[in-house]
Amino acid sequence: MAGSTLTPARNKYTLNSANTSEQLATSGGILLISVIVTGGGGAAAVRVYDSPAGIDEASPSADSFLLSANTGESTCYCPSRPTLMKKGLYIELEQGASSNGEAHVTYDVA
Repeated sequence: MAGSTLTPARNKYTLNSANTSEQLATSGGILLISVIVTGGGGAAAVRVYDSPAGIDEASPSADSFLLSANTGESTCYCPSRPTLMKKGLYIELEQGASSNGEAHVTYDVA
């Protein structure tokens, strides 16, 4: 599109059975573009934390959300505007890794 100001997201990360969690950023200013979780042979769930220290931060559930998908289905979190993560970005595939579930995260630096 001529004159378009859209910039593609620069960072993409996938969680699966080989890698079930990752600290993607340890400081704020991260724009969460989308999260897609897919249930393989069973249901899957991914938790996204606004945290610089993963699940070790005190009371992390207050600054997180959970996205889940049924067996063989996908669930997308694609807000109309990116979600600002003020402290950092930690993601964890809490359920489904052993049954081929996966989560794909797209994010950018503000």
